[in-house]
Amino acid sequence: MRFLALHGRLDSCEGTGRAIVIVRIVAVTSQGVPHSIERRALRVEPDEGVFFTPAVWRAPTPGRVRLQCLPEAVRRSDPRPGRPAPASRERFTYLGRPRGMNKQRLTFTSLILLPLVVSCGSEMGSVSVGSGLSTDSVTGVRWAVDSLTVDGKQTAAPKGASLEIGKNGKVHGSTGCNNFRATAKMTGGSITFEGAGFTEMACDDVPLAFEDSLHSTLTGGRLEARIKGGGLTLTSDSGDKVQLSEEKPAQLYGIKWTVDALVDDNTARALPPGADGKVWFTLDKKSSRFTGSLGCNRVTAQATVRDGHITLGPLGTTRRMCSGALMETERAMQDLLQKKIAYEGDHRGITLTGDNGQGISATPGN
Repeated sequence: MRFLALHGRLDSCEGTGRAIVIVRIVAVTSQGVPHSIERRALRVEPDEGVFFTPAVWRAPTPGRVRLQCLPEAVRRSDPRPGRPAPASRERFTYLGRPRGMNKQRLTFTSLILLPLVVSCGSEMGSVSVGSGLSTDSVTGVRWAVDSLTVDGKQTAAPKGASLEIGKNGKVHGSTGCNNFRATAKMTGGSITFEGAGFTEMACDDVPLAFEDSLHSTLTGGRLEARIKGGGLTLTSDSGDKVQLSEEKPAQLYGIKWTVDALVDDNTARALPPGADGKVWFTLDKKSSRFTGSLGCNRVTAQATVRDGHITLGPLGTTRRMCSGALMETERAMQDLLQKKIAYEGDHRGITLTGDNGQGISATPGN
């Protein structure tokens, strides 16, 4: 078995608040089938790019990943065995993989880092608007890609596929696996995406055909844009369509938040093995009650939410003993919950942070 690449999802690169990057090592078998062998959650600051130090990823062992923020994308060439690859920088302006390239047939023999990050410092053109389509109705909205129709065949989009056009014309999006950026030009009732750049990552959970078709549709020229009932439809001259819907930010109350990472200042690490899916919490607005699981024991407390902070009263917990990994996570959770907690949320998740910079990130759902 050989290392193929790092798979990552860059949830956010610009704007306000912190961003969470989910990355994982992907290995490929002798039959050329990739699969995940480790997953990490990392936090980055807004308006910054990111790259990962390959040495940290030589083996799936616990440890922090150092982050460095750059105005350019970073590619690392195939290194000699046992040596970190030298970094070379290039502008992120290419148009993605050659047509027909199969990601599962890449033949890298050691860990490499493919262009993973949409850079956040490049100049972008502004949105130009003609008659027939309001800029405000399209920009500043996170659009979830629901489906793609090509040659009359509709395909449901994978989870995480999205598109967002900033007020200044900067476009950021995801195919559900790879991230992309572009410049949006709006004229009349149409949108054209120019200067598109896509990352190149090996993903075993997003069909290559979908990525290729979405790439071709978005970069193939003028797209007629229509908004109806909270949805956006982009239609090419050949009749291919991208159907999108507005993605509302997750609400703090009434949601089961599942903790996916422990945060410490500018780094975050995935929960220890055995703790995945076992640490969660909810906030009930009517009763002002915080309830959840610390990983091993259940917890409940009165909650006061004010000015971006959550303050809990005395914690009530069950008293079970569990494995070392679960108890380690539980101690970190208890320490956090006894402090005044700052919370930040967006479309994809929430971060709770104590005044010492330590905290958790969580996503909605089971």
